[in-house]
Amino acid sequence: MNKLVVHMGPHKTGSTYIQKRLHENKQALQDAGISYPDAYYLFFGHHYLLNALNGNESSSSIRKNFDSKVAPANNIIISSENFISLTKSGLVKLKEAFDDYEIFVIYYIRRPSLRVLSRWHEEVKQGGVVSAESYFVNHLFRPMQSSEVNNFRHVSVAASVFGRDSIKLVDYDTALVENNMLSFVFLAMGSEAVVSDVGESVNKMASLSEIEIIRFSNFSALRAGKLKGANVRNAFYSIYDEHYEKIKRLSDEVQGFFNEIALGDTSFDKAVHNILINEYRDVLLNKPSSLHEEIKTVPSSNWMMDTGLVNAASEIAGFVLSNLEEVAAE
Repeated sequence: MNKLVVHMGPHKTGSTYIQKRLHENKQALQDAGISYPDAYYLFFGHHYLLNALNGNESSSSIRKNFDSKVAPANNIIISSENFISLTKSGLVKLKEAFDDYEIFVIYYIRRPSLRVLSRWHEEVKQGGVVSAESYFVNHLFRPMQSSEVNNFRHVSVAASVFGRDSIKLVDYDTALVENNMLSFVFLAMGSEAVVSDVGESVNKMASLSEIEIIRFSNFSALRAGKLKGANVRNAFYSIYDEHYEKIKRLSDEVQGFFNEIALGDTSFDKAVHNILINEYRDVLLNKPSSLHEEIKTVPSSNWMMDTGLVNAASEIAGFVLSNLEEVAAE
């Protein structure tokens, strides 16, 4: 029986890096009898598959689309951090579509307090306007009910569909330190690593003070009815060099309003860590990372109380909005 590995991310756990390495080495994978197919493909991953599975497309139609892209005797890897949003019925449809495959589902588990900071950063890049303080409160007020904090909610649903033995977990922090992030995708299907890890950093975090300027520009675009996905972020970087001095000056001023907070070993980090060790140790492919405190500087929206800084940000937002028509949204 051929094997299907479903890499579900989630967001901010090295997914783009994994997808990029697989995308760049499709021929090497093919030579080894593994397909990283083009079906439902966007950028480096299978991001369009989410809507097909959660929507009205039939399992037979989905399978037909994959069969047109996959050699008959191949194992398959599919990957999208958006799979974290699959409903139970979507997971069932995936199982039905590949009922003649042995299916393995792999998740990367990251310390939630650090992941929440990264997720806020990413959401602003994609058009978000919520402040870091509000984002933290929204997800940490009831952390075990938050899908951003408690990934095991998704794991338990997937286990109910595919069976516990099909679930494979990776401690992201350990894999990052040991530079073997990608190898576990192959290990999940019982294969030697066909594509090696290179320690390349992909989709790196931008300066958080610049992210605050982008967030302000998102507000401006939203009020003007021009906000669409990442179009503001793209326009911001298209005018970055031309207005570098003004952006740098404002960024430095905004940085002065940041607060230091201790992340990495909070109570909810410990709760998720204990679940990983006590309830899922048997499906963990690497050793659990140690919890340790990391001091992070987090933006405060208090800088928007300063009239001079708001005026400076408004000027930059004006430059950004004037370029929106010229920069396509991702």
